[in-house]
Amino acid sequence: MFEQEVRRTLDYVARGMMVGIVGAPGSGRTSVVQKVIADLEKTGTTIYFISGLRSHRGIPFGGIYSLSLDIRIGQLGVLGVADTLAGRLARPGERVLVVDDLEFVDAETVAVLDAVRRRTRRPMIVTMSESSIYSKGQLAALSPGPEARVHLNPLRYEQVNELITDFMGAPADADTTARILTKSAGNPRLAVRIAETASLSHLIALRRGQWQMTGDTLWNEHLHGSVESLLEGLEADELTGLQTMAIAGTVPIDVLQQVVHADVLDRLEQRGFISVIEDMPNSVSVAITPPLLSDYFRGQRVLTNRRVLKNRITRTLSALPQEPQVDVTSADSLMRVLGALRLERSSDDAASARHFHEQVSARERHRYDQWEIDKSVPNAVAVLSGYWGSPIDASRIERVLSQTPASDGDSRELLFLAVTKALWAIYSGNGLDCAAEVLRSFGKERPEWSVEADAAELFLVASYDRMPENLDDIFARLHDRHPESGVIACIRGVAGTLPLQPFGGAQSN
Repeated sequence: MFEQEVRRTLDYVARGMMVGIVGAPGSGRTSVVQKVIADLEKTGTTIYFISGLRSHRGIPFGGIYSLSLDIRIGQLGVLGVADTLAGRLARPGERVLVVDDLEFVDAETVAVLDAVRRRTRRPMIVTMSESSIYSKGQLAALSPGPEARVHLNPLRYEQVNELITDFMGAPADADTTARILTKSAGNPRLAVRIAETASLSHLIALRRGQWQMTGDTLWNEHLHGSVESLLEGLEADELTGLQTMAIAGTVPIDVLQQVVHADVLDRLEQRGFISVIEDMPNSVSVAITPPLLSDYFRGQRVLTNRRVLKNRITRTLSALPQEPQVDVTSADSLMRVLGALRLERSSDDAASARHFHEQVSARERHRYDQWEIDKSVPNAVAVLSGYWGSPIDASRIERVLSQTPASDGDSRELLFLAVTKALWAIYSGNGLDCAAEVLRSFGKERPEWSVEADAAELFLVASYDRMPENLDDIFARLHDRHPESGVIACIRGVAGTLPLQPFGGAQSN
């Protein structure tokens, strides 16, 4: 994991640049910089390492002392210490400065590093939080020369599963991996802690070589320390704001501002604790991220201690003016019902929805890029399969269907391609006849799959025209032509849902 980020960092260091490894706390910044240090030391590079600690930030020259270079600070001051350190860095050989957690380094050490960087132009690697620009401005003081940034993005589903396998000795099943991904928001440290503490609390168990949930929650008392380390440094009004959001659930921002001051929301967003999503036209909903924080603040002990706050939030939200009774469209009614369900559930579906939408988009872009490189049938199927049940890109679908050569390829993939092309013909307005012709042409070109093509055509007719009479008899004849076909059985089951008779036949009413 993080191989790409490590390679990029090493490449920038080789060019003599300052590299900023940017990510949220627990995103893997320290892991990346440790791997970079190990690779640099293998090549004989001398590393000068400073680790920032929150408890040492108020100690003058605390970072310089941690270098263990026997620099006698005494009356030297910032410039004297900078001269001494610059002299060490000017010695022959490759030498690199590394600063982990820049935002926790004391001001005197930052001043020394700034002066040293300007005098020596030696490569430098710093790790920092994404929100440092709002409060410290320390990065600006350390960038007089060429600068590069390496961003650590939240983990994807497969990466979370790989991480669980590495730390827990076995993979997790799909449900457990998805739940850990959602609760951690892709944060590596949280993902590992959730898995470890869930095992300790018997909330997940190893069954048939996979970790599986034994209940419907992963929250446990052993996670308090991990959550509280994330919240360390927050002001009292920010902590109250997060607890208010946990009690209120995912709500529109204009509603939330009735109980949480806008300035507090701004500061929480800057610190990365708020996820914002466009919920409906002209409406923005807000949720806590990572969602594990909501579990912490909704804990029974916490809510018992803050019962007055809970009652005030309930009164405020219930007292908000109701929308006037007006004629609305079915779409408006649907959005209102979904909003009510979201408020009732008090869940973090806005953050979860945004996360999975981003993952779907990233996967779609990756598959389309692969098809651009190699316009083969398997790559085309990979692109098109992502659009079933997801937002579509009409121009890309048109290109894939028109530019993919179907002269060769696996017959099952070609059948999928033909069915998709037939459905697209209907969607784009070319009509049922055009769609049926696509399937008939496929059946003529590949007689061994003609029965499946006929079944697909029958389903399109039943879906977009009318339900044929004696549908069961037609499917029975198709089954007799190819008894082992699973495609026919699937299409028959789906077709049976149209008259609401999925298991007992599909006679027309």
